[in-house]
Amino acid sequence: MFYIGIDIAKKAHEAGILDEAGEKVGESLSFGNSEKGFSKLLARLDNSGVDAASCAVGMEATGHYWLALYCRLVGLGLTVFVVNPIQTDAFRNVGTVRAAKTDRVDAFLIADLIRFGRFSETHLSSESMVALRQLTRHRAGLIKQRTAVKDRLTCVIDMVFPEYPTLFSDVYGAASKNSLPPARRLPRSQGSARQA
Repeated sequence: MFYIGIDIAKKAHEAGILDEAGEKVGESLSFGNSEKGFSKLLARLDNSGVDAASCAVGMEATGHYWLALYCRLVGLGLTVFVVNPIQTDAFRNVGTVRAAKTDRVDAFLIADLIRFGRFSETHLSSESMVALRQLTRHRAGLIKQRTAVKDRLTCVIDMVFPEYPTLFSDVYGAASKNSLPPARRLPRSQGSARQA
C-alpha cells in the first residue's frame, strides 16, 4: 500500500509518497495545477509502481484549488481523502518540538496522516450542490453591486433634483426611467488636450 500526500497551492501542488512502512518513495514532486501538471503526477505514480488499487491519497481542503485535482484523481478510480488543515497542523505539532512547515514537509506529513488513519474526512457536497452554492454567492455579489450603484445614483439625484423621489413611488421603476431623457454622449473636444 502506498500513501500519497498532496500539499495544495494555487499554482503548483507538492506530492510526497510513503510506502507501507512510512518510508519515502523518492523525493517529493512539484507539479502544476493544470492538466499538464496532473499528467506529471500520474507519470510519477506510474514510474513508482503505484496504481489506483494500491494507494490512498490525502489532500487538504485549501480554498477551491484542490477541486480540479480531486475530480481528476477520483475520476481515475483513486481513493482520495480530503482533510481539514487544522488536523494536519495538530499532527505536525505532535510529531516535532519545532514545527517545520514547507510544502515538501507538508506533503509527506499528509501522507503520514493518511497512513495512520488519524483524521476525519471532510464530507463533500455533490457537484450540483457545489454549483448551486457558487451561483448563490455570485447572485449575492451582483445584488451587492446593484445596491452600491443605486446608492450612488440616489446621491446624485439628491444633489441635482431633491424632489425627484416624491414624484414616483419607485425611483428605479419603469415610470421613473421612462420619464428621463435618453442618455447622450458628450461631444469630444478635439485637440483641447494638446492645446492645454
